[in-house]
Amino acid sequence: EKGTREEDKLTLKYQVEQAEADLEYKESAVADAILRSDMDGYVMDILYEDGEMISAGYPVMVLGSKRNIVSFGLTEEDMAEVDIGHNITVEHNGKKYGAVIKSISRIKDSETQTYNAEAVVDGDQLPAGAVVKIIIPTDEYYSVMIPLNTVLRGDYDYVYIFRDGKAEKREINLGSIKGDLVEVSGLVKGEKLIVEGFKNIKHGDMVEIIQ
Repeated sequence: EKGTREEDKLTLKYQVEQAEADLEYKESAVADAILRSDMDGYVMDILYEDGEMISAGYPVMVLGSKRNIVSFGLTEEDMAEVDIGHNITVEHNGKKYGAVIKSISRIKDSETQTYNAEAVVDGDQLPAGAVVKIIIPTDEYYSVMIPLNTVLRGDYDYVYIFRDGKAEKREINLGSIKGDLVEVSGLVKGEKLIVEGFKNIKHGDMVEIIQ
């Protein structure tokens, strides 16, 4: 009888292990069935209906970003005027919007003979697929440079500025780096950047300037 009980225990242990393995497999299958986007946005179109079979690697929906990103080409003359982080103007249907260049290819496109670039447009006013006009400033360019070590990283790059006795969290876009300084957009000349203790504060905290 003792031997039988030991065999029963081994059998039950094996069944438990099998059940746990089956549960782990099914939980993994459920997790794989959940689609997660790598960006914030909204669903513009669903390409398949419930029950349809889809091969791995095929898109199932079209997403729209909360940020407008425009793609355009830069000539060699344009490349001498702008760089990543520089401000440009985007025009659509007579309205003009501010934008910041986020990427520039250093390899010329063989078809267009231009350098592909992308810019993030302020706000979300532009419809998806809109054809826009890019206006590149040709006058003297002014930039804001801040210490690179004051830039914090979360869902986006940000710094803290001093405003009305409090710390204000401000999203920024990074541009070119020169030594220990980085060119940024999102700050205005004359604003007070917090350069000490900024890792231990949060938006809205009372702060004091030490002379």
